Amino acid sequence: ASDCLDQVDAHAITDVTTLEAQCTDPCAPLAGWACKLLGRTADPRYESPLIAALSQHDCITVRQYAAAALGQLGSLSTAAQEALRSAAEVGDARLKRLAEQALATVRST
Repeated sequence: ASDCLDQVDAHAITDVTTLEAQCTDPCAPLAGWACKLLGRTADPRYESPLIAALSQHDCITVRQYAAAALGQLGSLSTAAQEALRSAAEVGDARLKRLAEQALATVRST
Protein backbone atom coordinates (compact mmCIF):
# COMPACT_ATOMS: atom_id res chain seq x y z
CA ALA A 1 0.00 0.00 0.00
CA SER A 2 2.78 2.44 0.80
CA ASP A 3 4.32 1.85 -2.64
CA CYS A 4 1.02 2.87 -4.22
CA LEU A 5 0.75 5.98 -2.04
CA ASP A 6 4.32 6.88 -2.86
CA GLN A 7 3.33 7.16 -6.51
CA VAL A 8 0.43 9.57 -5.91
CA ASP A 9 1.12 12.99 -7.35
CA ALA A 10 -0.50 16.31 -6.50
CA HIS A 11 -2.92 16.12 -9.44
CA ALA A 12 -4.44 12.90 -8.14
CA ILE A 13 -5.29 14.37 -4.73
CA THR A 14 -8.96 15.30 -4.72
CA ASP A 15 -10.12 15.14 -1.09
CA VAL A 16 -7.77 17.60 0.57
CA THR A 17 -10.19 18.28 3.43
CA THR A 18 -9.86 14.68 4.58
CA LEU A 19 -6.07 14.87 4.32
CA GLU A 20 -6.00 18.05 6.39
CA ALA A 21 -7.90 16.34 9.21
CA GLN A 22 -5.73 13.23 9.04
CA CYS A 23 -2.46 15.13 9.60
CA THR A 24 -3.13 15.07 13.32
CA ASP A 25 -4.73 11.62 13.47
CA PRO A 26 -3.35 9.53 16.35
CA CYS A 27 -2.57 6.74 13.87
CA ALA A 28 0.99 7.69 12.95
CA PRO A 29 1.16 5.97 9.54
CA LEU A 30 -2.08 7.66 8.46
CA ALA A 31 -0.97 11.07 9.74
CA GLY A 32 2.46 10.69 8.13
CA TRP A 33 1.00 9.89 4.72
CA ALA A 34 -1.48 12.75 5.00
CA CYS A 35 1.42 15.15 5.65
CA LYS A 36 3.43 13.71 2.77
CA LEU A 37 0.53 14.01 0.34
CA LEU A 38 -0.31 17.58 1.39
CA GLY A 39 3.31 18.52 0.80
CA ARG A 40 3.06 17.20 -2.73
CA THR A 41 0.35 19.75 -3.50
CA ALA A 42 2.99 22.50 -3.07
CA ASP A 43 0.08 24.70 -2.02
CA PRO A 44 0.70 27.05 0.93
CA ARG A 45 -3.02 27.01 1.78
CA TYR A 46 -2.39 23.67 3.49
CA GLU A 47 0.32 24.79 5.87
CA SER A 48 -2.02 25.01 8.88
CA PRO A 49 -2.59 21.25 9.33
CA LEU A 50 1.11 20.66 8.70
CA ILE A 51 2.03 23.17 11.41
CA ALA A 52 -0.35 21.37 13.76
CA ALA A 53 1.24 18.00 12.99
CA LEU A 54 4.75 19.44 13.34
CA SER A 55 3.98 21.09 16.66
CA GLN A 56 1.61 18.66 18.32
CA HIS A 57 1.85 15.10 17.03
CA ASP A 58 3.20 12.57 19.53
CA CYS A 59 5.08 10.61 16.86
CA ILE A 60 8.44 12.08 15.86
CA THR A 61 8.18 10.46 12.41
CA VAL A 62 4.95 12.35 11.70
CA ARG A 63 6.64 15.55 12.82
CA GLN A 64 9.49 14.79 10.41
CA TYR A 65 7.05 14.27 7.53
CA ALA A 66 5.32 17.54 8.41
CA ALA A 67 8.61 19.46 8.39
CA ALA A 68 9.54 18.01 5.01
CA ALA A 69 6.08 18.78 3.64
CA LEU A 70 6.28 22.39 4.78
CA GLY A 71 9.52 22.68 2.84
CA GLN A 72 7.66 21.65 -0.31
CA LEU A 73 5.09 24.44 -0.02
CA GLY A 74 7.43 27.19 -1.19
CA SER A 75 6.30 30.30 0.64
CA LEU A 76 5.54 29.98 4.35
CA SER A 77 3.90 32.23 6.89
CA THR A 78 5.74 33.56 9.90
CA ALA A 79 3.87 30.98 12.03
CA ALA A 80 5.15 28.13 9.87
CA GLN A 81 8.70 29.44 10.03
CA GLU A 82 8.49 29.75 13.82
CA ALA A 83 7.13 26.19 14.09
CA LEU A 84 10.04 24.94 11.99
CA ARG A 85 12.57 26.84 14.14
CA SER A 86 11.04 25.32 17.28
CA ALA A 87 11.09 21.85 15.73
CA ALA A 88 14.78 22.26 14.91
CA GLU A 89 15.47 22.64 18.62
CA VAL A 90 13.65 19.47 19.76
CA GLY A 91 16.76 17.31 19.84
CA ASP A 92 15.94 14.83 17.08
CA ALA A 93 18.71 15.06 14.46
CA ARG A 94 16.52 14.14 11.49
CA LEU A 95 13.76 16.56 12.49
CA LYS A 96 16.36 19.30 12.93
CA ARG A 97 17.80 18.63 9.46
CA LEU A 98 14.37 18.57 7.79
CA ALA A 99 13.24 21.74 9.57
CA GLU A 100 16.44 23.55 8.61
CA GLN A 101 16.09 22.39 5.00
CA ALA A 102 12.50 23.66 4.90
CA LEU A 103 13.59 27.03 6.28
CA ALA A 104 16.42 27.21 3.73
CA THR A 105 13.96 26.74 0.84
CA VAL A 106 11.90 29.64 2.15
CA ARG A 107 14.92 31.91 2.39
CA SER A 108 16.04 31.09 -1.13
CA THR A 109 12.68 31.91 -2.77
